[in-house]
Amino acid sequence: MSARNIFRVIPRNGRWNVVKDDRLLSTHEVKELAIKRAHELAGNKLSSQVLVYRMDGSVHKPFMN
Repeated sequence: MSARNIFRVIPRNGRWNVVKDDRLLSTHEVKELAIKRAHELAGNKLSSQVLVYRMDGSVHKPFMN
């Protein structure tokens, strides 16, 4: 079983962070730009997933490749 690449878009201090393995990859003022960047980073990698969180910490949209 291969490891899954999970990219998370999470709110922090009024901005949106793209994180993988607890490592900050990018920060954005606009949620949609953070989502776009997470998808770019995930690319077409097998077993990649983008999780987009709401302000309350719940998962809004999971995207899987």
